[in-house]
Amino acid sequence: MKYSQNNEEHYILNAVKDITNGRLLDIGAYDGITFSNVRKLLESGWNGILIEASPKVFSLLQQNTKGLDVELVNICIVDNKEELIDFYDNDQATATNEIDNYNKWKNQTPFNKIHLNTCNYHKLLLKFGHHYDFVNIDIEGGSVQLFLKLFLLMPTVKCWCIEHDGNVDLIKSYIGDKYKSVYVNPENIIIVKNDL
Repeated sequence: MKYSQNNEEHYILNAVKDITNGRLLDIGAYDGITFSNVRKLLESGWNGILIEASPKVFSLLQQNTKGLDVELVNICIVDNKEELIDFYDNDQATATNEIDNYNKWKNQTPFNKIHLNTCNYHKLLLKFGHHYDFVNIDIEGGSVQLFLKLFLLMPTVKCWCIEHDGNVDLIKSYIGDKYKSVYVNPENIIIVKNDL
């Protein structure tokens, strides 16, 4: 069975094919199945941290990951200060704390405005560590900004998949010659460490 939205898992699995029992971080895990770029890895014996901000979807994530070696976190990860924020929640993979993303989808998907506490990425790394083989970031409008903060703090990551929001050139210029882009589609970019 294929899980990813646009064949991302093919490129991810190829990039990490020599790693057994790897460790992953999935920020914006949604329900753990739909459009998942990590599910195949988890089913093959990997372990990891799955983070989902939407309280509405988090219960599905809990159900869908029973029996897998994961730690689940229900929090909104941000690249700035921790605070109580407006969060536009739904169960259609477009929940967001970014007003531009909300405006983009509000006529197509229903939202419920709720208030959530955020967690800064530094606290995330303090709690769960910096060392992962694969990192997936899909946080509806905030993925690139978070990637730019995490990238330098996580030098051991072999493969990244980032929802690019049209910022492919920015990501490519930021990674320099340490990584190479192996796949880009309208939603995501996958980059792989050059020594692979």
